Amino acid sequence: MKIILLAGRKNSGKTTTMHKVYDFLSAATKTKPKKNPISIKMPKDFHCEFTYKKNRVALFSSGDTLHLLLEGIFIYSDADYLIIPFSTGGAIKTKVLSSFRACKNQIPINKTVSPKNAAKTVQDKANDKDCKSIAAAI
Repeated sequence: MKIILLAGRKNSGKTTTMHKVYDFLSAATKTKPKKNPISIKMPKDFHCEFTYKKNRVALFSSGDTLHLLLEGIFIYSDADYLIIPFSTGGAIKTKVLSSFRACKNQIPINKTVSPKNAAKTVQDKANDKDCKSIAAAI
């Protein structure tokens, strides 16, 4: 499995980008798999799987904790690609991120950050850019 890791700070738009990736894959494959909820406490987060370019591509939209990151990897360990965000910040998360970046099967995508309180169009452009980067990595 190759892991496409969307790394960025908290509230930088990682989940929004994951929804855009879902929309992109839905359009590209002409399918709409169910967005399975990850937790009642995180209503925007979901996980699902597509077949895209003859690959099993899994999306797991919550990586705010190490537990959730590992849960996504465990659930989709047999996928060809796992696209998962990872919330950066803190000493432990920095070490985990460094370890991931050292792995050969990891494709890093750094979240494009728009200025705080930026207009929605600026945020949308940043999320669209990241979505295109992720799609190109598959």
